[in-house]
Amino acid sequence: MATPIIIVFEKQPRWVPELQWQFVDHDVRVRACCSTRDIEQHFNSTLKCVVVLAMSAGAAECLQFLGLCEGRWFFPPVIVIGSKQTAELEWPLRELGAFAFVEDRIGGEELARICRSQFRATLGG
Repeated sequence: MATPIIIVFEKQPRWVPELQWQFVDHDVRVRACCSTRDIEQHFNSTLKCVVVLAMSAGAAECLQFLGLCEGRWFFPPVIVIGSKQTAELEWPLRELGAFAFVEDRIGGEELARICRSQFRATLGG
């Protein structure tokens, strides 16, 4: 069975170390990507993944990534972390395929819970 992977697009390390801490006793890898172009190399290697996009790293890049993934045979579950300033983009992001939009004040424990629920619900584990 493939090891679950959480792929995080962010420019400054915030969510990667937090998620690594949340999954320290679990067989889950957390990978950082500074560019959305790097995400695909991780999710092509396993179907058991969740992508976390931090809008603070680049709203346009997040929207582009979701647009490129639309209609592909495999679309990883995507959680978008936005802010009050980007909240108006929630529904366009969801229309492009994001399954969750959360504000950046979410805690690491809650973000990890959302990732776990996706591994169980949509990915069979």
